[in-house]
Amino acid sequence: MTENVQRRFFSGVVVTVLLAGYVAYWLPSCAGGSRWGLGKTIREARQILSGLESYRTELGAYPEGDSVAILSALGGENSSHSNYLHAPPGVTNSAGFWLDAWGTPYEVSVAMPAETGSARPGPSSPLPSPMVKSAGPNKAFGDADDIMVDWNKLRSSNKQP
Repeated sequence: MTENVQRRFFSGVVVTVLLAGYVAYWLPSCAGGSRWGLGKTIREARQILSGLESYRTELGAYPEGDSVAILSALGGENSSHSNYLHAPPGVTNSAGFWLDAWGTPYEVSVAMPAETGSARPGPSSPLPSPMVKSAGPNKAFGDADDIMVDWNKLRSSNKQP
């Protein structure tokens, strides 16, 4: 091959690699991005719910408060200083909120049983129902694309027949 042909071949390879990198970078935010974000969000919600269940099992009750308070308790700010949730780098914002795949903070809540009004149920009380919500791809809560993962529904769907 002559030097000119080699240079053209090398330039073509570089352009192809750069184009492939560009496509790979933008592909998740295109049409398939919602599906990618959905899977990531459900995995993270399950991770948060699993941490909540471990917390309840070891400390006897779910943590109380808003999303930041609950996630802080799972992260080690609790009476036993135990960490029930390991946040990967870049998952939280400066206010301590866990962010979903679209950069919106999750809403983490523990719905209290009506009889007790507390995260510390008595022996005959039904357990509170932890839930993690994501605003979904449109980043707005309260519409059809919200993603909600409820621990009691998740637990009952994982039971073996």
